[in-house]
Amino acid sequence: MFRLEKVFQNDDYSFILFSNFIKSVILLLTAYVFVILSDHSIYELDNYKIFTISNFFFISILLSTIYLILSSFF
Repeated sequence: MFRLEKVFQNDDYSFILFSNFIKSVILLLTAYVFVILSDHSIYELDNYKIFTISNFFFISILLSTIYLILSSFF
């Protein structure tokens, strides 16, 4: 982490964009895990088709992109 810290010391805007992107990806992965674990076991986490056919697929993608867009503007 110290090497990234040195890179981002010169440009705070890139650090903010990077952290907002990571937060958006974490939000999407969290939705993925919770959708699968709500009805299935932990052994089915690698089955992404469960997530794509769920009702929350488009909502989670929309939520993570809206978060990324709003956090980059504000």
